[in-house]
Amino acid sequence: MIIVYVIDSFDEFSNEATIFASCSKKILEEMGHMVRVVSNTKLKGEEYFNLQNGKSKTMAKQKYYFAKPDKEIFRKAFDGADIVHFFYPSKAAKVAIKVAKEMGIPVTGSYYCLEHRLVHKRRFYRKIDRVHCPSLIIANQLRDRGYKNIFHPITIGVGKENQDSMQNYQIEVAGNKLEEMFNAAIKDNKINNLEKDAAEKKYLKRLKQSKIGFLILKLFYLLLFPFGKLYAHLFGKLHIKGKENLTSIKGGAIIISNHVHNFDAPINTCAAYPRLPVFTSQPANFEHKVYGLLIKMFGAIPTPVELNQTKIFINEITKKVKNGRLVLIYPEGNLIYKNKDLQKFKKGAFYIAQNAMAPIIPARISFLEIPRKNGKIKKRVILNIGKPIYPNFAMTRKESIDNLMEASLAALESLKVEEYK
Repeated sequence: MIIVYVIDSFDEFSNEATIFASCSKKILEEMGHMVRVVSNTKLKGEEYFNLQNGKSKTMAKQKYYFAKPDKEIFRKAFDGADIVHFFYPSKAAKVAIKVAKEMGIPVTGSYYCLEHRLVHKRRFYRKIDRVHCPSLIIANQLRDRGYKNIFHPITIGVGKENQDSMQNYQIEVAGNKLEEMFNAAIKDNKINNLEKDAAEKKYLKRLKQSKIGFLILKLFYLLLFPFGKLYAHLFGKLHIKGKENLTSIKGGAIIISNHVHNFDAPINTCAAYPRLPVFTSQPANFEHKVYGLLIKMFGAIPTPVELNQTKIFINEITKKVKNGRLVLIYPEGNLIYKNKDLQKFKKGAFYIAQNAMAPIIPARISFLEIPRKNGKIKKRVILNIGKPIYPNFAMTRKESIDNLMEASLAALESLKVEEYK
């Protein structure tokens, strides 16, 4: 992989960004990658592309110098590159992003300090999807501030003398996770190009909804769904437990639920209201005579049946989660009516959660039949919602996906309700 770092000041080790850039360059090169550096560095070599110093007396006192952007140098440095990564939202980075996108090269970025004044504007980060943060704290605070990027918390790493006590924070681990972020961005770019193919546009169109159509649906949902909730509680005997675990999530997330009824989606929506989740459903359900129209009305999207459709589906669902939507997925896949046991899970929901670095919210539906003293049966439908389960940023991608699936399975098992008073 050919990686290009765009960092104004590279060889002045005056802050965390320059130290991380230098250390990660060395690790990535040891892993077999080529790392080019575009900066105002005085270092010589074929991997270095030198820019002129900009004017900033304040930053110069801190031994950090902004670079003057140069499109000609950017184009030379980016020629044949697989990924471009910038470290600060500077003027040079802004021009570099534009040049990289013109050349069709995916871009990632870093966000180091919440309070820095280096053109601290959200629009810089709207141009990219995947952003490296040095800690989970900064990633969470950026989400709270309304940033809609996919954040990759990666620590700078520790030296060999501390590796025994801090296995997940080794420099080599940081290099592996940086490599994972770059590979994910390259894959995103390939799928975005795949979506432009005429053969795939028909399926892509079914995944996207016009802004006007969504506004009409949301208005209809906000006005009429409360009556549906009231009906579900009074006549459907629906009771919701743990709703606060869902309402506490302000950004995007994946809701996973057992698949035991044709109205699983409306049952879960009762807990999500007033937020409108994105529903997924098998293509055959859209043609069903009874609930097919209802599925279409609520903007459900069809699950994929081909390999290219699967790639596009995951990419688009990731975008929806990144933009703050809740997505309802049934990891069991198949519906077994009022099944009391869980089926084997498929990895799709957990792959998307990891891809979007978003939490899983487990929700289990239980059907109870409670005998009364007069011999009659009192029926109850219980939706039990568990605490959010987050991807483990200290693990590798594969380990985190497996961990999410195991933790979610255990959570859904524990959410089974057999008694309700």
